[in-house]
Amino acid sequence: MTDIEQECIRRIAEAKGLPLHAVHLGTALDAIGVDSLDRVSLSFDLEEQYGIQIPESKLQSIQTVADVATAVQEAMPRTAGAGAKGPGPDGDASVGSA
Repeated sequence: MTDIEQECIRRIAEAKGLPLHAVHLGTALDAIGVDSLDRVSLSFDLEEQYGIQIPESKLQSIQTVADVATAVQEAMPRTAGAGAKGPGPDGDASVGSA
């Protein structure tokens, strides 16, 4: 479980006055009484904590705790150069050098 998933579980459990063991990634938000106001408050807190912005359209589709964590992870900025090739094992950025 990622740190973000753990934090989402903790915040949701705390907001609803539930023990941590009562909330897991598959928990449906409606089943534990998370209403639309709770969702907005939760997203606002998570946005502030992680310096992100969760799109309104994403908020409307969130149904489970896992959906909350996914929304946070998807809103996180990608690290610079993610997916780009870095220097080779010898530190040389050129490919195929002899």
